Amino acid sequence: MHAMTQPSPEILSELPLFGGVPELGLKRFTETASFRVLKEGELLYEEGDPSRELFVIKSGELQALKIRPEYTRKLAMLKAGDFFGEMSFVDMMPRSATVKATQDTEIWVWPYTLLREMYVTDMKCYTLLVMNIAREISRRLRRSDESKRSNSR
Repeated sequence: MHAMTQPSPEILSELPLFGGVPELGLKRFTETASFRVLKEGELLYEEGDPSRELFVIKSGELQALKIRPEYTRKLAMLKAGDFFGEMSFVDMMPRSATVKATQDTEIWVWPYTLLREMYVTDMKCYTLLVMNIAREISRRLRRSDESKRSNSR
């Protein structure tokens, strides 16, 4: 694991979440990122938890899971560069899945309050971020549809 905990604007500009975000916006996200380390097997959050943050994986790997008494279903494997936690930002609902580290993992974290602040202070940056989130949600939905189609054949 690396000593550097804050992302640089250059690193952020390479990530899908921040695609097209201007330098000033990238600097703001660099300055406001907090950092967490999860150990293998550790839960970041559980389905139904309140949602207040958006995450990007710096290194490591996480699983998004649906856990029920009768089964556990893996929804997604998340790796370095992936962002998650955005659904709750969009729909204002509690967390829709449980997220667990499958190996030691480092993540950057931003509070939803920062995104709302961007809406007021930097509409261009906010709009680009929301469009990037919408693109990712669309990609995930398409993958899910493809998976369902191939499984029903």
